[in-house]
Formats: sequence, structure tokens, C-alpha cells
Amino acid sequence: MLAEVDRSGVDALYSLGDIVGYGPNPGDCIEIVRQRADVSLTGNHDAGVAGLTSLEKFNEFARWAAEWSVAQLGAGQIAYLASLPYTHRESGLLLVHASPLEPARWHYIHGRGLIAEHFAAFAENLCFVGHTHRTGIYAMRDGRYFVRKGEFENLRPDLRYLVNVGSVGQSRDRDPRASYALYDEAAGRIELRRVTYPAEKTQARMRAAGFPDFLIDRLGTGV
Repeated sequence: MLAEVDRSGVDALYSLGDIVGYGPNPGDCIEIVRQRADVSLTGNHDAGVAGLTSLEKFNEFARWAAEWSVAQLGAGQIAYLASLPYTHRESGLLLVHASPLEPARWHYIHGRGLIAEHFAAFAENLCFVGHTHRTGIYAMRDGRYFVRKGEFENLRPDLRYLVNVGSVGQSRDRDPRASYALYDEAAGRIELRRVTYPAEKTQARMRAAGFPDFLIDRLGTGV
């Protein structure tokens, strides 16, 4: 994913959280994000590993992975996760891991459920989120919202947008490829991009580390 981003010639790189979570290399991921990301936010798994969110709220697999990740990390890496902000604003943009509605409560944005409340929680014209591991572009005008189709969107000045960028490491929209969003501010355009990566190598590392089969298998199916 980073190789493709570099070829695209981007000006800045933003991480929307969950640097750690279900993967077998949490320390490596932290170091890569620390080196590469211009802005890095906290996700619920980051907060759980850092002790800022109770693991009792996690499902059994997420809790197992978080506890395993804690044992792999150094004190400085955990302190880095604990230092990350919940939101970032710049140039008319809002960035947040889960939702602009109570960012620290990790609300999910699924389909059209509560979409009006999520839009009402931010004033900017454009908000980028992650959390669900599913890509999507939602638009709103005069209280009416629309689910946009396709892999790109030419932004209209009469609409406000909420964009889910998906997940680099574990997509859940039945497409196992990594996903990320490319935002061209000058052109007013957003592209949701997918990148094939050797998930079988990650699965082998997870298997060697004793990860549950469910977490290993889902990487190959995107669920």
C-alpha cells in the first residue's frame, strides 16, 4: 500500500487509527506509522492496548489480540499509542477513527443507520473515518443523505461528505485486498483504492504466533 501511495506522489499521509489490533507485527506497524504518517489518530484497538479503553468491551478475539499485542510492545510504543488524538481538523476536513459523533465511544457507521446523527456531529464539508473495515461514501444535502456508488467521487459544493476509507490490513467487505483513500483537494476528487498484498505471509506469521483460526482465515476472505 505504501509503495503505491509513494508512486501516486501524495503530499501527506494520514493514519485513521487501529495501527495495532489483529496483526502479528504490532511493533513494526507502530514504527512504520511513526516514521511515515504526517497525522496519526487513535483507534479503539490502539486505545485498548494503551489501557485507555476497557478490553471488557471487546469481543473474545479482539481481547485476545489486544492482550497478545501488549506483550509484544515496549513501553515507548505503548506510550505512543496512548498519546494519539481522537480527531484532527485542517483545511475544512475532519479526520476521526470511528465517528464524529462521540469519537471516544467508537460508534459504527453501517449503511444508513443513524447517518443523520453522524453528519450532525461535524461542521466540515468532508469527514474521513475508518473503524468498520468497509469502504463507503455518504453524502448529505438539506437533511437528505445518499449512499454514493463506485470507487471515486467528484465532490460537489452543494453536498457534505462522510468517507469510510476501509482498512489496510483486514477488509470486511468480502474483498480481502487492502484499501485506502486518495484525496485530491485541488481536483475535488476522492478515490477508494484497493491493493493486493500477500496475505498468506501474514497468515503464516499469525499461525506461528498461535492466533485463533478465525482471525487467520478471515484475512483470505475479507469478512
